[in-house]
Amino acid sequence: MWWFENVRYVSLYRGELHDFLGTGTDDPFGGRTVTACVDPVEFQEKPERDGGVTPRIVRPECLVTVTLPELAAMISRGRTVLPGVCDGRRRAEDWKAQELFFIDVDNDEAMVARGHRPLDVTDAVQRAFECGLPLALSYESFRSTKERQKYRLAFVAPSIIRERDEATRFLRGLLAAYPEADPSCKDLSRLFFGTDKEVCVWGRSASMTK
Repeated sequence: MWWFENVRYVSLYRGELHDFLGTGTDDPFGGRTVTACVDPVEFQEKPERDGGVTPRIVRPECLVTVTLPELAAMISRGRTVLPGVCDGRRRAEDWKAQELFFIDVDNDEAMVARGHRPLDVTDAVQRAFECGLPLALSYESFRSTKERQKYRLAFVAPSIIRERDEATRFLRGLLAAYPEADPSCKDLSRLFFGTDKEVCVWGRSASMTK
């Protein structure tokens, strides 16, 4: 597993503890909970289109408040996340609140066309620590390969955000720190599929605890 000085993490694979550093089986994020919408269906591979997730994930029973390791376990079983809390429909105008923010890095031709070089997931995680960003989760997507890494990073706001403009500014700040990321991540109602690979929960760096 990756090694970062003075960093703690746990990783989960298919819902079970897979690896840990400096934290044993404890939560490296100190028990912090987040609220998001999580689809109950566990995919084994990336579904076509949205896999029928959209009508399900906005149902009241899909809104959960869980610790980050609990969320990581769900994602590692292939469950889809809607980080923004939406009221009844998955549309920007139905967005109500958010504290968890995801970005995608696909290392694709579109990224190269925008003038950026491929970014390894290890380097992306290191950048978060160096910049003092509130990194919470990282994981490679279903279709990630050794030759072309495709992955997601998830960050947590200090508290739940209920103003759309504030949430947009927070997300834009993350995208500014990661110009390699897919620009479509600026959509607050975007879905993020789970994975069939491990999901890491990252502890707070010193700069994040000040």
